[in-house]
Amino acid sequence: MKQIGFAIHMYSQENNNQYPDKSGAMGLEMLRSGGYLENVVIYTCPSTGTKLVDGNALTEEVDYVYIGGYNKSTSPDTVIAYDKPKNHYKFGNILFADGHVAGYAGANWMDYRYKK
Repeated sequence: MKQIGFAIHMYSQENNNQYPDKSGAMGLEMLRSGGYLENVVIYTCPSTGTKLVDGNALTEEVDYVYIGGYNKSTSPDTVIAYDKPKNHYKFGNILFADGHVAGYAGANWMDYRYKK
């Protein structure tokens, strides 16, 4: 997930400080097809058995939820991506706009998406 954060920031440097504007797999596909992060393995969580095929466009089979439409001036504590809830019931990782990733434990880990 940290690498996805780096790719989003690289993308923004060439796109007027804007992050990919589409949400979900479409936003992550903008990174892959744009050459910012082409290896599809990065879009799968190591704790799942998801298999993606290199060279194919990313679909909703990716293991992360991306929230599009932000930019470099977005508050650093804004959530821009997180583990898909169906893959993690008692823990999860969240990517914030400043590029840091934090892991949260407990059945309510998703609640951290809304805390500022």
